[in-house]
Amino acid sequence: MLTKDLLRYHISGKRIKADLIDVNDRNLLYFAERIISLYEESISLRRKELEELLKVETGSKRDQKLAKGIVKVLDGRSEYSLAGTVSFPELREKLFSLSGACIRNGKLPENMEELRTQTLAAELENFPRKEIYGDLPENEELLSVKKTFPKELLERYNMDLVRTLLLYCSRMEISTGAGNIPQLRKVFKFLKFFRLLCRTASSAGKKKSEGERFSFIIDGPASILDNSVKYGLMLANFFPVVCLLPDWQLSADITFGEGKTYQLKLDHTSKLKCHFENSGAYIPEEIRLFAEYFKEKSPLWTLAERGSFHKLPGGENIFADFSFEHRKTKHAFDLEIFHLWHKSRIEERLESIEKGDLKNYLLAVERSCIRKEPLLSERLSSSPFVMLFSSFPGVENICKFLDQAGKNGKKKQKKRS
Repeated sequence: MLTKDLLRYHISGKRIKADLIDVNDRNLLYFAERIISLYEESISLRRKELEELLKVETGSKRDQKLAKGIVKVLDGRSEYSLAGTVSFPELREKLFSLSGACIRNGKLPENMEELRTQTLAAELENFPRKEIYGDLPENEELLSVKKTFPKELLERYNMDLVRTLLLYCSRMEISTGAGNIPQLRKVFKFLKFFRLLCRTASSAGKKKSEGERFSFIIDGPASILDNSVKYGLMLANFFPVVCLLPDWQLSADITFGEGKTYQLKLDHTSKLKCHFENSGAYIPEEIRLFAEYFKEKSPLWTLAERGSFHKLPGGENIFADFSFEHRKTKHAFDLEIFHLWHKSRIEERLESIEKGDLKNYLLAVERSCIRKEPLLSERLSSSPFVMLFSSFPGVENICKFLDQAGKNGKKKQKKRS
């Protein structure tokens, strides 16, 4: 992403508008092509040498923020050498101590460079450059750059410009057509994967031709106190998924350090492009591993597909993280996972279950949510609808939880009969 000093936007009243560029502009395409070529031809150069070459390309550009921003995006797709196992501070101390001893003993070699070279050769046998300041960023070597086309680089710039603005978001609302359930589930899965605070709701469109609309209301990093930087990065990393929807509208409250809040509005006509690789088939690693292990280790329960969502009386829509079905009885349960950032929604979700608004619905709650919360801990620990876990729910524990939930369901049926 970009740094704050490279952000390009303008403010009009209470509105903020990102200065997106035309990705088909010939001059910008030529500039992008030159920058890409320069990087590809600079493999093995030090970062400081590369930066000198870049100054020649960017120095003559009228819009310095734009030029440096495009370079920043490509630099993020580049790989540089690291210090590895070499401890350069210790190496420098050894070399300086050796030099000091030579001076004190009056046994200076005729060529001090030979002393330095011999010492470095012994310590940096497998290191490409005999450099005592090899741990400084300016001395990192460019190893590779991911294949990038000029238009793609400009598209990535536009996306990073918006993503960087969203680091200062206090609230975001995404609206889209409610007709395509698989795409909505995909967006919701990414929301949960990035552990974002979200409410969902459906409503009638403003125009008759729009039909039903589906909204995701997401709290931004500026609205939470703990780990706001990390949360902001997750929100920014999530946003490109929104651009996979054929019809979407974004409204975000952007709050800068001075406390002023501006509204950012974007929609599918902005032509922002998501470059997630294989995004259509993307499954978060922890989810994929859990599904594979569950299939292998669970004799009675299977992971089931659910085509829709749960709609609560107040208008909120909920997607479960997993759905399970018993192989013999065909009894089904939905499971929603709550991590620390989702803590504020736990009690209201439990109340919906206890009221009967959510049927055959279970909760898995991370233990960090109940630390220093004795009342919440007591309530969750005693609830038959809740299981506690650390990091990520284990397959064996979920199977036991489902078995117990199935038994509780049978007891309720007997009481009713």
